[in-house]
Parts: sequence; C-alpha cells; structure tokens
Amino acid sequence: MGASASNTPDVLEALRKGILSGEYLPSQTLTEASLCAHFGASRTTVKKALLLLEKEGLVSIEPNKSARVRAFTPQEVLELLEVRLVLERFVVRDAAAHITPRQLDALEQLLDEMKQAIGQKDLGGYSRCNQQLHQVIYSACSNRSAAELLCSVKARISRFDLKTILLPGRDRQSLAEHTALCQALREGDPERAEALAAAHVEGIREVLEQYSTLLL
Repeated sequence: MGASASNTPDVLEALRKGILSGEYLPSQTLTEASLCAHFGASRTTVKKALLLLEKEGLVSIEPNKSARVRAFTPQEVLELLEVRLVLERFVVRDAAAHITPRQLDALEQLLDEMKQAIGQKDLGGYSRCNQQLHQVIYSACSNRSAAELLCSVKARISRFDLKTILLPGRDRQSLAEHTALCQALREGDPERAEALAAAHVEGIREVLEQYSTLLL
C-alpha cells in the first residue's frame, strides 16, 4: 500500500483488506492523520473511507478524528453466523435459478485460482479468491436487498473465516465445499445448492466453536 491509494475507493479497499486480513487488529486505533500520511490521501478521502467502513460494521468512528477497528465478542460472531446462515440459504437458492453462463465461468476460474493458491501455500490469495467467489454467487441473486445484506454480514466476520483456513487441512476441505457448491449451481439445482451453502456455513461455525481461540 502507500501513496498510490489516493482516492476513496482505493483507500477503502486497502483498509478493508487490512482489517479482514488482520493487518489492522481488533480495537486498533486508526487516526485520520496517520492514514493520510500512509496512503498519500487527503483528509476528506480518508474520512469518507472510514465512514463507509463504519456502515459495513468494520470500524467505529471516534470523536477525535480517528476510528477503531471493530472488535466482536465470541457470542456476536456466532450470532452473525446464524444470520449469515439464514441469508445464505435464501440467496444461494435464488442465485441457482438466475446465474448466467458468464458468472458460472467466473466461478470456475476462481476455483482454479483457489486450487493454485493452496498449492503455493498462499492462504491470503486463497482467501481473496474465496471472497470473490461468494461475491459472484451473491450477484446472481435476483433479490438485491437480500444479497447486499448478506454481503454486509459476511464482511463483518470474514476475518474469522480466514482464521479457519489456517487450520491444517481446512483449506482443502473448503475448496471441496466450494467446488461442490459451484457444480450444483452449474447444474441449476437450487435445493442442492442451498443445502451445500448451509453445510458450508454450519461447518465454519462448528470449527469456530471447536477452536474457540479463533473467536478472539
């Protein structure tokens, strides 16, 4: 990152990635001055980016021209996963009926990139492709309000998804789950797609409950 991220979308994306990857830690203070210097951006640009991140639930704005990375309690994470489960089932089922050939091809490309990332032990790259894959699926949903709400909920807890990938063998299990889901979407099978999406989210919850330190 650095001086190249000088407009609001660039700063927003860089900050979002930093929060989701753990570069910026929960409860860490982000001052407008330090972010302006880091990104070579104006205070107005940084302020807009922080306000957008607050809407996403990733930071809370402080009164002294700073923001704090949102920290979630273990109970809040599990509650958000319950919300995600309900929304994911609806959105994926709807997406199975509306997904386009171009979107299906995009999913195949992302699956290939996820497989390559695993082979290269690039878990950061795997996580990015994972996020993009879900975005493609959600974009196929005809109910934009539901898809946008799901995106918001998922963004808040994506850092915990990434933590589960760090567990031995979880990356390959995750890839297998996403491959099966994409196959169901390609076959136009709403019931199977919904069931696989639900199993995927429930699997994340089970891992987080089993390895409770991942919730911290």
